[in-house]
Amino acid sequence: MRTISLTPIVSRCNWISLSHQSPGVIGCGTQVRFINSKGMVLGYSHLPTAWSQIRERITERTCFVHSSLLMKREDLLATPYRPSMDGAEDVDLILRLAERGKITNLDTRLLDYRLHPTQESFCARARHTAVQELAFRLALTRRRTNSDPLERTPGLARRFINWRLSDSEYIRSRTFLTALRYAKIYLGGLDLSGFGQTALVGLKSLPTSWSSLCLAWLIFRKLALHYFNNRLPSRSSTFVRNRDCCLARPHHHKTPVYGKGFVE
Repeated sequence: MRTISLTPIVSRCNWISLSHQSPGVIGCGTQVRFINSKGMVLGYSHLPTAWSQIRERITERTCFVHSSLLMKREDLLATPYRPSMDGAEDVDLILRLAERGKITNLDTRLLDYRLHPTQESFCARARHTAVQELAFRLALTRRRTNSDPLERTPGLARRFINWRLSDSEYIRSRTFLTALRYAKIYLGGLDLSGFGQTALVGLKSLPTSWSSLCLAWLIFRKLALHYFNNRLPSRSSTFVRNRDCCLARPHHHKTPVYGKGFVE
């Protein structure tokens, strides 16, 4: 659950000021404060604020808290949600909106984002990350080819999600890494109860097979590359790091089974 912590009027005034100062801006988000179910502060977001930074990262990781965003009505009407992307439809929406104009973040915390171990974004993380990966792949394909495979093949999303979720090691690795991330936030906020619950989930989904360990390492390394400003060497990773593509190809499939037209 998410709750607005400060009045939307403040955000709206900042947004109006920003849109006048920066032509081409069609939307704006804010920083957030993470809280637990009792309202205890766990930490703070550090989202990029400049459009140049956001544009470089937006096809690799989420740059916005969706519930903090204010968007121009005409752009939202022209770029609706896509039901086939259920699970990360907000990520898909923002990626497509960012192709219409600039979207930035204020450097001000205007939202309380409540975390709890039973929320859907935690319990169904494997599905959400599968859809999110698809959204990133589609965005990269549009950037290079000016066409969207999902528009041509509506059933592509279902096939891709089913393919990802058919791999139990993928689900295990994603659950493990999400539990680690939540546990870190809870521990940082000294919420030992939340830390214990999420740590237990992490232990239960601890990668044990070689394929799940490799996948967990690749995902962790990608986050480390981002955290350390992309200064680590990349030759030992299957991640391709350049302006057009930053995607992991699964080791256990020599040929993609989710359809043609994706950036590889």
